Amino acid sequence: MEKRVILAITISAAILLGYNMMAYKKVEHSPQTLSQQVTALPQPSSLSLVPKPTTDKRAGLNVSEEDLCFKTEVMSVKLNPWGEIAGLQLLKIIEHDKSPVELALPPVHTEADYPLSVYLGTESLTPKGFSCIDQYTREINYGVETMPGAAITKRYKLIPGTYLMEVEISIKNLSDTTLKNDMIMFWESPCKTAQENDIKKAQLKHSHLTILEQDAQVNGKVEKIGHHQAGALQGILSFLGFISPATPTDSVIKKKDVSWIAQSSQYFLNILIPEKPSDVIFVKTMDDRMKLGCSTPIALSPGEEKIIKTRVYAGPRDYTVLKSLSGEMTNLTAFSGWNSLTLIVLWLLHMLYKITHNYGISIIILTLIIKIILHPLTKKNFTTMKAMQNIQPHIIELKEKHKHDAETMNKEMMELYKRHKVNPMGGCLPLLLQMPVFIALFTTLQNAIELRGANFLIWHDLATKDPYYILPVLMGVTMLIQQKMMPSPDPNQAKIGMFMSVLFIFMFMNFPAGLVLYWLTQNILTIIEQILIKRGIEK
Repeated sequence: MEKRVILAITISAAILLGYNMMAYKKVEHSPQTLSQQVTALPQPSSLSLVPKPTTDKRAGLNVSEEDLCFKTEVMSVKLNPWGEIAGLQLLKIIEHDKSPVELALPPVHTEADYPLSVYLGTESLTPKGFSCIDQYTREINYGVETMPGAAITKRYKLIPGTYLMEVEISIKNLSDTTLKNDMIMFWESPCKTAQENDIKKAQLKHSHLTILEQDAQVNGKVEKIGHHQAGALQGILSFLGFISPATPTDSVIKKKDVSWIAQSSQYFLNILIPEKPSDVIFVKTMDDRMKLGCSTPIALSPGEEKIIKTRVYAGPRDYTVLKSLSGEMTNLTAFSGWNSLTLIVLWLLHMLYKITHNYGISIIILTLIIKIILHPLTKKNFTTMKAMQNIQPHIIELKEKHKHDAETMNKEMMELYKRHKVNPMGGCLPLLLQMPVFIALFTTLQNAIELRGANFLIWHDLATKDPYYILPVLMGVTMLIQQKMMPSPDPNQAKIGMFMSVLFIFMFMNFPAGLVLYWLTQNILTIIEQILIKRGIEK
């Protein structure tokens, strides 16, 4: 195998691993960068924006479970006795155990909040009444123990046929004095994935927070928010006694005039969309829980009322669905970086599925289509490598003849290339031109929710790794066969090629089965293609 081919494969592997890590790693900022983005908040003694949950101490309403549940054809919501979200299921997206996907899990700790918990300043709300308005709407009346003049109503309304829910909070000042505070609505729940059963692990590993600020809507900029953590060096120095250990505290970030905030996993999203740009806060607690909230300042004269409206999206990271909500929300999908190519690949996958009704077969056909399109580049690459192999004895002779005169050796090599009409870089360029297409395919197959739960032969979910490891092993075997067919007179290069084939087996063991199926099909088609090209050259 030529050195440039090995180099291209190594670079490709590095790009894929780096891209995969960047796509799902929670963004963390250094203290200097963070200070440029974060609005300073008061210290805990006066931290009005971070109330302490008290769900385990409140008296709930005596409401039947039937009344607490309401649903549409795509979404089912269950409230708890305090009027917060106890469960939110996507009825048309199924887990491996045939149960609907759950996007609102119960709190991990008793100190944690249920999704869509509401606070007035630091005070939790006490439910006073409950109403079933219609099959899609529930309403809860609240009071505040320390503020008897505040009358609060929260109304949930599901939008049929969508993954949207409207949440309307009204607060009226029944006292004879001005009511001034902050109304805060929190979402604290990981977006569960089919592969994640440990709730706390899901919060730490799969959830990251994304926001879009109002002043960034013109260019559609999406900003990712993370929390700085102590690094390994700081931990070692602390352990050795050179510095004092950091005291665990809540990490708080505040942003102003935000149009929406989102919490996402690989395939699902929870998005809070205020009717008007709002202040938002992100809290990472000392026990590593993460929550986000919308904060609205309240200043009501006696008898005055204020209504706060927020839309909540809880559903798949589907490009088409998110685009219908807001063009900028497509940045929450994995298809925002390589938009043109990934969207074309995704569209082709959808079209093929309509014909085959099987995503495994669709991936195979899609790979064949891509292989046909890229055939001229592949042929050019193989032809160049074959030509380089033919003149290899002359190259070795020149290196031996002019080993002490590099300038003369390079000059005669260039004349040799020119005489045989060989471009030494001609085999590398086609590989580089194929990289954008490959990355688009990788991105699509790695992130397309359509593959989640898709069956193919003995594989029951093309979005998860192959539990039998058949596909990655076959992929490695075909890579070995492929590299054996490559023109390469150097035994050391052949050994490197064999090592790369084995390495790729282990690399792809945890990749989605659909992606490994693509690569396996790609290798098989490449082997056939090389046989045909070789026959054509020999003729």
